[in-house]
Amino acid sequence: MEKAKNIFINYFKDKEKTRDDLMLGPEFEHIIVDRKTYKSVSYYGDRGVEYIFGRLVEKGFQAEYEEGHILGLSLDDMHLATEPGGQVELSIDKKETVMEIEKSYRRFFSILLPILDEEDYDILAIAYHPITKIEEIKLLPKYRYRTMFEHFKSHGSMSHNMMKGTAGLQLSIDYVSEEDFKKKFFLANAIGNILYSIFDNGYFFEGQPTHHNIRALIWANTDQDRAGLAKNLFVDNSYEGYGDYLAKTPALFAYVDGSLQATGDKLIGDLVDENSSKEEIDHLLTMVFPDIRQKGYIEIRTMDAAPYPYNMGIFALIKGIFYNEMNLDLLYRIFADVNQDDLDRLREDMYIRGNESMFLERSLKAWSLAFIDMAKGALSPEEGAYLDPLKDLILSQSSFYDKTERLYKETGDIKKSVEFTKISL
Repeated sequence: MEKAKNIFINYFKDKEKTRDDLMLGPEFEHIIVDRKTYKSVSYYGDRGVEYIFGRLVEKGFQAEYEEGHILGLSLDDMHLATEPGGQVELSIDKKETVMEIEKSYRRFFSILLPILDEEDYDILAIAYHPITKIEEIKLLPKYRYRTMFEHFKSHGSMSHNMMKGTAGLQLSIDYVSEEDFKKKFFLANAIGNILYSIFDNGYFFEGQPTHHNIRALIWANTDQDRAGLAKNLFVDNSYEGYGDYLAKTPALFAYVDGSLQATGDKLIGDLVDENSSKEEIDHLLTMVFPDIRQKGYIEIRTMDAAPYPYNMGIFALIKGIFYNEMNLDLLYRIFADVNQDDLDRLREDMYIRGNESMFLERSLKAWSLAFIDMAKGALSPEEGAYLDPLKDLILSQSSFYDKTERLYKETGDIKKSVEFTKISL
């Protein structure tokens, strides 16, 4: 186990960057729906998600196959993957600025949206399927997903909702040293609930109104060996601490003799040694999925999927906080005494009160507006402008959840209530 832990420590150290080389790595998850009914489009069938992927191949994307099915696509810096229930994930190669991310994002949708228009489909940036029930969604034909699905039958009451139903927004950030990692990793966890509530975008759960932060609740009821707060957070918030957390977590499956195999009760630490390839280590790092994850970069995973251009706003917000030393140090000091009980109590409260929940004597809404102002002062005018729509939303609606609730009370129509989450350019 010590050998495995040291391998992870060295891996994390090798990934340190210089201050001039800090990048942003975005991932966007979406749900494709029928435009008339807003029921989710299956991966399968004559006009399913796989068919849409085939149309993208005609546009120049390179397909990745498993068991004869298209499960991934790539073109230049754009990479498309399928989540277990057919959710579509777009990742873009790391960029230095939000403007560069936006350029690639708009390029992708300029290709995809005309195809969806032909099929009378919309693509939503929303936390959960607005109408379709989880049992109506077929699992994708992928070995990894089948293995996880079986495991989760006895690990977490909402694990299958997580796999097949949720859609999030993620951003990866770099660190320059172990001390820098410790600050960023701790702060990202300490403010993770605030980021959840800023992007609270799941008013409906299987066709019925639900409480605030449904995606957060789903993750809280997913396999606690590997979800929620990383177990080293309040014990040893270092490379070694995270390496120890990894090594002592069951692996689920790993690459054995070059092929992906289920590993039963074996721990991650039992499956890594000095002969492990980078690809094998990279895979094992994905076998835990806490709110904030270390993968040689810090992956911030707490935001619900959000429509354009608000999604660009969260990238600007995170960059302005975490890549500005003054902001990072100030917030690290403010939140330094936050503990597990604080975060657990806040999580329970924000299911009920959303952005009105109190944390360190401020509402989450007040914290989010303070973060926006701090970030804007640290960014160029061009990047800072991405924060304006986000600030306007928080001031006028508080969150996407509250906006959806207002629209639903006005119209009584689910489709009309969530149409604002569809991607349009």
